[in-house]
Amino acid sequence: MRSSAAASGGGDDDSCGCSRANAPTSSSSTTPHTSIPTPGSATLRIVRPPNLQRVWAKGTDAIAAEAAGDSATLRPAGSLVAKSPAASAAGAPHCRVRPQQGAASLADVGHLEWLERPEPGKDTILIAAFSGWNDAGDAATESAKYLRRRFRCHPVAHIDPEYFYDFASVRPSVQVTDGERKIDWPTPDVRIGEVDDGRPVVTVLGVEPRLRWRTFCDVIIEMAESLGVSTVVTLGALLTDTHHNAPVNVVGASNNTALNLNMGLRQSTYEGPTGIIGVLNDACHRAGFDSVSFWATVPTYVHNYPSPKAALALAERVGQFLGVTLGESELHSAAANYGRQIDELVAGDDTLAQYAQQILEESAAEAVEDFSEMVENPDGLIDELEQFLRQQEPD
Repeated sequence: MRSSAAASGGGDDDSCGCSRANAPTSSSSTTPHTSIPTPGSATLRIVRPPNLQRVWAKGTDAIAAEAAGDSATLRPAGSLVAKSPAASAAGAPHCRVRPQQGAASLADVGHLEWLERPEPGKDTILIAAFSGWNDAGDAATESAKYLRRRFRCHPVAHIDPEYFYDFASVRPSVQVTDGERKIDWPTPDVRIGEVDDGRPVVTVLGVEPRLRWRTFCDVIIEMAESLGVSTVVTLGALLTDTHHNAPVNVVGASNNTALNLNMGLRQSTYEGPTGIIGVLNDACHRAGFDSVSFWATVPTYVHNYPSPKAALALAERVGQFLGVTLGESELHSAAANYGRQIDELVAGDDTLAQYAQQILEESAAEAVEDFSEMVENPDGLIDELEQFLRQQEPD
C-alpha cells in the first residue's frame, strides 16, 4: 500500500478496499474496518472483508504518520500477509515490510502455491521468460521450454494468476478431457532441475503479468531466496531490422562487473519503455542477486511467425554461460527449417521480398554491438514496416 494511492482513494497495485470518505469513523456495515484520522476532514478507512483479513505493512499509527507526510516507508501495495493470531486477538492490523524471522511472506497468503518444497540449493540458477511484449517470435519462452526439458525440470510451484492478470485481456481457456471440462488459467509455472554439473536450476515461465508488477517480482525474489538462488538469468527477444537468414544476434547485459568482463557481457544503457523482464532485473539487483539478461533479435517483417532460430540462439548462449553443451535436439531441427520456411513465405510476396532484400543490403556490414541499440519497444519497428508496405501500394 502506498500512501499516495490511499490519499487518492485507490491504487493500481492492489484492490485493497481502501477509501477516503468524509463519513464518520463508525459504520453500520458488518464489514470489519479500521478508520484512521488524517489531516483535514477526511478519514482514511481500511476495509477488511470478513472472508479475507487483509493487513498492512505497519500499524495504524505508522499509516497515519505516512498520510501526514512522515518519512515512514510502507511495503508496496498488494503485499498482503496472513494475520497473526496475536494480531487477531488484539483486533489490530499487523505485518512486516519484508519477511523477517517468524514473519509471514507473500507465498504464505497464496501468491505462490508450492506443490513440493525443495531444500535450498547452493549456487542455484534461476531462468525466467515471459510471453508477450518481451518475447518476439516466441523466442524467449520457447528457449526456456527447451532448457527446462534439457535440465529435466519438474513442477514445484505456481504463482496464483488472480492477483496479477486481467483475465479479459489474458483469457483462460477451456479444455475437455474424457468429457470433463477444465479451466486452464494463465498460471506462471515454477520448475526445478539440475545442470549437468549438479547445480540446481529453477525455471519460471508464464505470460507477462498485467497487474502488480512489483508484487509479482517480490514473489519471485522471495521464492528465489528460499531456494538458494545466486544468479537470475532472464530471456527476451525483440524485433530488429535483421534478415531472417542472417545470424541471430544475442546480446547479454549484467549488473555484475566481473561477469561483464569474464563473459563478454555489457552494462545496459538502454533508456525507454520496459517490460516485466526489465522490472524483474531491477528487483533482482536491488535484492542483491547477480542478474544476467540475454536478448535475441527477430526480423521485423516476420514478427508474427515463431522463430526457433532465435530460441536456439538464446538457449545456446545460456548453455555457454552455464558451461553446458546442449547437444542436438528438436529445436535444432526446427531452427534449420526456419530459413527455408521464411524463404518460401517471402518469395510469395513481392513487396515483402523487396523489404527483406533492402534489410539484407543495409545490414550487410552492420551488427548489433551495444545493448542500448536494441530497441525493446517493437512498436516503432512495426510502424516502420507498415509505412514501407503502404508506400508500395498502387495509387
